[in-house]
Amino acid sequence: MTLRTKLGYGAGDLGGNLFFTVVSFHLLIFFTDTVGLSPALTGLAFTAARLWDAVTDPLMGVLSDRTRTRWGRRRPYLLAGAPLLLAGIAVLFVDPGLRTPGALFAWAVIVYSLVNTAYTVAFIPYNSLTPDLAPASDERTALNGYRMTFAVAGTLIGAAGFPALVTALGPGAPGYARAGLITGAIVCAGLFVTFLMVREPPLPAPAARSAAAGLRPVLQTLGNRAFLLVLIPWTLHMVGISLVSPMVVFYFKYVHADEGLSQIALGVLLIAAMASIAVWVRVGRRLEKRTCYNLGMVWFCVCLLAAAAFGQHSVPLTLIVIGLAGFGLATHYVFPWSMLPDAIDAGAAASGRRDEGVYYGLWTLLQKGGQALAPLLIGITLSAGGYVADAAQTPAALTGIRLLVGPFPAVFFAAAVAVLTAYPITRAAHAQLAERLTAPRAAPPSGAER
Repeated sequence: MTLRTKLGYGAGDLGGNLFFTVVSFHLLIFFTDTVGLSPALTGLAFTAARLWDAVTDPLMGVLSDRTRTRWGRRRPYLLAGAPLLLAGIAVLFVDPGLRTPGALFAWAVIVYSLVNTAYTVAFIPYNSLTPDLAPASDERTALNGYRMTFAVAGTLIGAAGFPALVTALGPGAPGYARAGLITGAIVCAGLFVTFLMVREPPLPAPAARSAAAGLRPVLQTLGNRAFLLVLIPWTLHMVGISLVSPMVVFYFKYVHADEGLSQIALGVLLIAAMASIAVWVRVGRRLEKRTCYNLGMVWFCVCLLAAAAFGQHSVPLTLIVIGLAGFGLATHYVFPWSMLPDAIDAGAAASGRRDEGVYYGLWTLLQKGGQALAPLLIGITLSAGGYVADAAQTPAALTGIRLLVGPFPAVFFAAAVAVLTAYPITRAAHAQLAERLTAPRAAPPSGAER
């Protein structure tokens, strides 16, 4: 694999993580404090919008697997999805001027559903490129090291740069609208770079399929034990991280009475994570991937609990702990994306089918599901504590904010670590899978054809 391919592939995820970061960190507070929708209704709207993904994500995966063009299976969708994301992100941060809760709720559901569909069109095919570009297990870790360096850069821009951009272009709703347009343009540009710099390896012509085979790839994918044992922890971790992400802004705005500190804190966290990726890639050559992922996320969880318990007493202490947390967070960028292709190999060895797009469609669906559940939990917790936007908060509301920064996410992190311990694919096991996949085999029966 050439350096051009690694850099070109990574550039796409700068935009992908920029989108997810801006949505995870800033969309909730935009709707509650700028648009004027209550936290509970905002969380419910975001969760309702994700229901549409249950249809579109697996469907996009199947469509991507079955596409054949002179540009490959995946790359045409990068071109199709890029302008849709540009427009969708721009509209997402526009204050519609509606003031009744029902109208605002409907607006949030519709616009969020549309922008997530645009993400589906572009990024499920994008993610599905990994197994084709990097057939070997350690090569996947290296590829994702490059990719996730770009991803953390996108996260850093979204977490710390977006609010600064809003302030510079604002104030208030106009700043959000202009910052949303610039964010969409960056996401679009990253996808164009990947399209231009990455070439898909040649694939054999698709075999004939029976008309009844439509759901079979999805069912076979869900029957892959290795896939489920990385998918479930990934989803649980996404819930935990999606609880923490928007609450960093709430935490500094209301606990420390200085919203600007959130940009510094997020910058410290993500710079530490970016600097740690290369370290974890090296460690991953010695330890198993599941071990590295669990070690990193346990460390991240411990740091969050410390910040929630003691951080309100000292800003410097909080920033130090957040910086230490970045070392653990780096594993979330590297190892699940390297483990998933290994699980796809396990499924291919068992069934004779790869169906990468189906795997990544379900992966993205559950990723979005984790991100959808978190705003609902946040909305319920803040409303129960009596949260009032842009006002001094009650002790109950402040307690809810601290719980959402540490203890509540810790429950999901602990469950994820427990499940991931059973993930079966070690380095030696994958070497055996690779031998089986490259060995000559008899033609598959008609029901297993692609």
